[in-house]
Amino acid sequence: MPEILSDPSTEPVNVSVEYLLFPELVTRQRKVLESPSLAELRTRVEAVKERIEARLQSQVAAYEHPLSICFFLAQFQEKYLQIEAVSSSVGKAARFVIDQKKIAAETRARKRKSKKSAQKKTIENENLTITTEPVTTEQLTEDRKKQLRSLHRMIQSIKSKLEIESKLRSASTEQLQFEMARQLNKISAEFVTDQSDQSLLLAEIERYRNPDFMHPHHRLAFEQAVSELEHLRREFRRERKRGDLLESEVRRLTEQIIEGPSPSVRNEQLHELESLRRDYQLISQKYDMLVTKNIELSNRLEDHSHVKSLEQALDKVRDRINAAIRTDDLTNEMLIVRIRREIEQLQRARIYLGKAVFDLGMLYLRLGRKEDAIAELRAAKELGVNDPEANRFIENQTDR
Repeated sequence: MPEILSDPSTEPVNVSVEYLLFPELVTRQRKVLESPSLAELRTRVEAVKERIEARLQSQVAAYEHPLSICFFLAQFQEKYLQIEAVSSSVGKAARFVIDQKKIAAETRARKRKSKKSAQKKTIENENLTITTEPVTTEQLTEDRKKQLRSLHRMIQSIKSKLEIESKLRSASTEQLQFEMARQLNKISAEFVTDQSDQSLLLAEIERYRNPDFMHPHHRLAFEQAVSELEHLRREFRRERKRGDLLESEVRRLTEQIIEGPSPSVRNEQLHELESLRRDYQLISQKYDMLVTKNIELSNRLEDHSHVKSLEQALDKVRDRINAAIRTDDLTNEMLIVRIRREIEQLQRARIYLGKAVFDLGMLYLRLGRKEDAIAELRAAKELGVNDPEANRFIENQTDR
């Protein structure tokens, strides 16, 4: 393991987890360690931990699948971290002697590399202290179990950082192999799909390399654009032709205006002017008639100014009728005579009122206020004024 880490090209961040955990698989290693010590096992696990942390910080060049890392860690646990039950004291002592020799050899190698003199009688190695004092076999076994458990917890903490399912962190190597096979099948299927898509894309790229090739969708859009362009060109030609015609017509009219009108045109203009003059005279006569009629109606309204006090007169007549009815000393004949006289006055007032309302309706009609004219003419008709022209006007408006 030290030989691997001493090479800059084989730093933990660049070496695979399998080689970090099992350096005996490296062919360049000169010496194969058949039974590594606990200190070396801890060194291997710490190297893997360093690589995992570097991977989390995106400092690892080569990618390894988290499931593969978990498999090698589980294999490492099953191979080296099983707590062995040593029954005899001889076996425990032999294990102790072997561990002491390995630790001493590693310590001497580290001292030679660092070129430091070792003056301590106690060698401390990763929570494992070797002293010259005698140690019992029971104490040695307990220390080994504690270190194995510590390594086991360290590996489990490394597994917890892997992006895998939680149940796989405590799975056996057989279960992990089955899961790796399943993942391989899944990745293979995705790879086949990607290869198929890639082949289709490559074929399409080859088609696009042909300068005459065009995608059907793009070809349809291109044809539509060409059709619209042709339509716009035709529209432009028509508009340009129309503009040329308008320009020639304007030029002709300009020249005609400069040269002066022809005799035929002058005669037509004179005839049209004479027709307009006659129409103006006719309209002027109608206007004068309307003005005269309006003046006449205004005068008639002024002549019937007493109609303004009609309400007061009617009130007076009503009072006189009521007074005659309340008088007790009058006979029936006298009462009838007086009431008849008042009624005759009311009838005359109705005639005056009807004529006034009729004149007002005709005035509204002259002013163009047809709705007001209809209302007043209908009221005049109800008051006894019958005019044939007004009746026809009312009937025509009612039919509409």
